[in-house]
Amino acid sequence: MRPILRRIANESRLRLGLVTTVRVPVADRSLIVPAARRSFIGRQLAVYGPLSYEPELCKLLLTWPWRLGTFLDGGANIGLFAGLAELAFGAPTTVIAVEPLATNLALIEELRAANALGFEVQAAALHPGGADTVDLFVPETGIGAESIA
Repeated sequence: MRPILRRIANESRLRLGLVTTVRVPVADRSLIVPAARRSFIGRQLAVYGPLSYEPELCKLLLTWPWRLGTFLDGGANIGLFAGLAELAFGAPTTVIAVEPLATNLALIEELRAANALGFEVQAAALHPGGADTVDLFVPETGIGAESIA
């Protein structure tokens, strides 16, 4: 099928509710992304293909040849890269997703549950601190679902 026709078909299936998850291949497994209709990243993966969101970073994660001690997904959004990292690197790599927005935190929890993943989630935003530090800003409750003030 031609790429434009495939994209139109995928968009139609997504709009009709026929697609609710996307499977991203990782070695001998797949990362299930359950937010296909409820997030920009999920929609992009559903329409353009499982490795279409920041494809260079996806490829790097899936082909990285060395062991990592810690993988930090700052601004994790729906947790796509944290999920890919946990499946690709496995133990003993520690994976941490940092995301301040409540809507995205709920989508991260769905992704973790759908894939039985155990990566750590921090409800905060990163900001460069001093020369050797990073400040974490934690959203206050009651200000709004998408506020980090």
